[in-house]
Amino acid sequence: MYMYMCVFVFLFMAFFFFFLKHMMRFYVRPHRRSFMNLDFLYAVFFIIIIYFFFFFFFFCVLPIVSNHHWGAYFAGGNTGGFVRGVKEEEVKSRGCVGFDPKDICPEGNSFNTHTGRMRRTGIRRVAPWVPPPRHDVKVTMPPPPGGEVGGSFGVSIGYSDRIACTPYWKRMALSNYALRMKENATRYPMSEHRPGEYDIRYLPKPYPCTIRNRPLLEVGEPRQIPSIQIPVIFLVNLYNEEKNSWFGRKYETVYVSRQFMREELMPQRYAIYATPEAYALLGLPVVDHGIHKEIPKTPREYEKLLERQKYDEERWKYSIEYLFRKYEAGPPELLDRAEDTWDGTEVLAVSSTAGAARHGEAVQRKGAIKHRKARKIKLF
Repeated sequence: MYMYMCVFVFLFMAFFFFFLKHMMRFYVRPHRRSFMNLDFLYAVFFIIIIYFFFFFFFFCVLPIVSNHHWGAYFAGGNTGGFVRGVKEEEVKSRGCVGFDPKDICPEGNSFNTHTGRMRRTGIRRVAPWVPPPRHDVKVTMPPPPGGEVGGSFGVSIGYSDRIACTPYWKRMALSNYALRMKENATRYPMSEHRPGEYDIRYLPKPYPCTIRNRPLLEVGEPRQIPSIQIPVIFLVNLYNEEKNSWFGRKYETVYVSRQFMREELMPQRYAIYATPEAYALLGLPVVDHGIHKEIPKTPREYEKLLERQKYDEERWKYSIEYLFRKYEAGPPELLDRAEDTWDGTEVLAVSSTAGAARHGEAVQRKGAIKHRKARKIKLF
């Protein structure tokens, strides 16, 4: 056996040295040597030497030292095989004359007949406690998938071993109809654990919604985000001496620029950001302005956002009384005024001042409009 093993190892070494010589044909030239080629050869030499020592130790040295043939090492039990076997003859020579493997293992399954020794058993260390599924609080229904309740995404159904191992009659016995209906209730397609998000079990992939959490700017989209004004609550009466006006009164909510708030008002404790918590701490009626809830990407979007904010926060400006405050007495065209107070100016209709309306304001002219004679234009 040892002779065959040595022949096998030496044949293997001869093959490797032949392969090395073949590699030297391509990687080493007598007129062109480089560090890279030499490093490659050193690595090949190192691998071959390690391989040789591995085979030499496990097939030549170890069987001689352990006093029985090498094949017994690979027929071991749960310990991996590399344990010294105890032969039946050795047990008998120690004084156990009536040794019979069936006395220890009546089934005879654990006795290895190939090696003539007992199979080794290893002690498996298992985890003392495995964490239960997240949010597994229902009696009859499985928990939501892990991503819904703070776990990892990628799984679209929840599983509870506790419910799976509970028989159906016990689940029915531990619940009533109202509880079952309450646990069966669905908020499709919204999530009941992440407000405002879609439930991942109804999405094409069980990951957070990418449309709702899209990047701020798409690929190639120019950055035209205007400077946004944010609401702040003034804590003092602050007067602007340059413009002779008030920045803001105490406990008044004013929209100011973000830079002005960050650099001027906030360091001197003149104002705080108008969040719902700030309103609650100051004892004011709580208002949620939704600061930066939606970031406009163009000035036109910012105008629309301001209009929406104005409609939400100053609803009185859209009341009928305020919108028609100029016409309480009726349309001004039908009101009779004293002619001596007329200064000779008249406000033209929109249609007659279409050219002037491009400049942003209706033009007031003196006297009546001169109507010119229309020319006849022959097109064809």
